[in-house]
Amino acid sequence: MLKRLLQGKEAGESASQSICGRVIPRPLLALAVLARGEAVIVPPEPQPSSLTPFQTEAGLTRRVSDRAINVDIIFPVLHGTFGEDGTIQGLLELADIPYVGAGVLGSAAGMDKDVMKSLFIAAGLPIVKHVTVLRSAWEAEPKKVQKLVESKLKYPVFVKPANLGSSVGISKAHDRKELGPAIEEAAKFDRKIVIEEGVGGKKQKAREIECSVLGNDKPAASVPGEIVPGKEFTITPPNMLMKVPS
Repeated sequence: MLKRLLQGKEAGESASQSICGRVIPRPLLALAVLARGEAVIVPPEPQPSSLTPFQTEAGLTRRVSDRAINVDIIFPVLHGTFGEDGTIQGLLELADIPYVGAGVLGSAAGMDKDVMKSLFIAAGLPIVKHVTVLRSAWEAEPKKVQKLVESKLKYPVFVKPANLGSSVGISKAHDRKELGPAIEEAAKFDRKIVIEEGVGGKKQKAREIECSVLGNDKPAASVPGEIVPGKEFTITPPNMLMKVPS
């Protein structure tokens, strides 16, 4: 049956076909374009038949009129989940719509703090000490995770979901009593949790410098900017404190 679909042959006149016990709607018969090697439009919005063949100029160039959304370029000025994690970038790639900023790989790697740190280490860049743990490991053996963190890092530590923005789900734990609730909070948002050792102190405070870089073969960096905090990072509320099971 699948071979007939790829060849553009319909087995009957019913509204659907059955393949390996699964019902395949007739719109999916557009898969026949694969057998002929035709290009297709993949619109960013679901439609009854998503794979629609289109013609090209000289067989190479897409026409503007063929695009699902008739725009010149997209500025994805979005933050956080689905905005800067490669999701919307992948959607725009599928829709063949030009956009600015990082691509799918750069966006996804930059959003995942654990992957990003691994890439920094591979490139020989200095980073703060950190430990990555899974939510399942914390739920199964919280005391073991606690010992791991304390053997690798010194308090205070920052506990973060690996794949979120710069504030959601993040807590600052000053001691063991605050570590558990901080991990619990981060685990609400991601299955992977990054715990970083705080840098600086009373005598030498840490500084946060940001710098954007754009460009592919010839990247260009912006003028560095400094984020100056007005107070200490918000810690886990006292009423959220919990004891680690013995």
